[in-house]
Amino acid sequence: MTTEAIERPGDATTASEVTVNGAIQSKTRHCIARGRLRQVVRVGIVAFVIPAIAACGSHKTNKPAAQATHASPVIARATPSPTPQDFLNSAISNTEALKTFHFLLTHENGTTPIAQGIQMKKADGDFVKPDRFKATVSGTAAGGFAIEAKVISVGDKLWIDIIGNRYVPLENSVGAAAILDPNNGVLKALRGVKSPMYAGSDQINGVDMTIVEGVVDAGDLVALDAAAQAGKPVKGRAWIGNTDRHLYRLRLEGPLNDQEPANIVRQIDLSRFDESIDIQPPS
Repeated sequence: MTTEAIERPGDATTASEVTVNGAIQSKTRHCIARGRLRQVVRVGIVAFVIPAIAACGSHKTNKPAAQATHASPVIARATPSPTPQDFLNSAISNTEALKTFHFLLTHENGTTPIAQGIQMKKADGDFVKPDRFKATVSGTAAGGFAIEAKVISVGDKLWIDIIGNRYVPLENSVGAAAILDPNNGVLKALRGVKSPMYAGSDQINGVDMTIVEGVVDAGDLVALDAAAQAGKPVKGRAWIGNTDRHLYRLRLEGPLNDQEPANIVRQIDLSRFDESIDIQPPS
């Protein structure tokens, strides 16, 4: 008897399904593998990019700090100290601005001629800008006897009282006002100081001073003596307040002409700045 292989429809279907299912499973495994690859790649990219972005952001944020760290240090500049000329300039400006002041003019080893044989040794009085002056003058008259007189000067006119309460005009005088006129006397001497330098410190009536000294040409001091000779050097010293920069003392050492003693000294002290003072011509 011949045996024949009988194909069962169910068996054929099953084989096909197996084949198909195998293909599907293979493809599925491939897709899953590809998906996993994509995921790995994606995760890798994210893992790389995010830190890179963060690093960039961190770099930008820290840049000013880095700049601040490497910025040039700020160097504090010291305030420059005033020069001797600065002190003189301030004293000139402040003296020019004064409306009134009290003064004391004294001499050592000499006198200054006023007029009619009167030699002034000391003058103690007040000055009112622009050209008014009154003082008590001590010195000698013609013949060498001592006098103490009162003088009043207004403009270019000067009156003197020698015998008491009787003022008479004094003609052809240098004029006490001219000695302290801001444009001729003290200020002209200050402006004339050459090569100023510091000469120490001092205190007058509780006020701290800086002393500035230099050389003044006698020709700039004709207000102090009509016979002053140009080209004759005189040592000038100025006492100037450290805080207010007012001139408190001016000292001129040396003769203004060939007739004066070699050791003569003139000193002018100023005080009572801008106090109320009234000066009128004598009635």
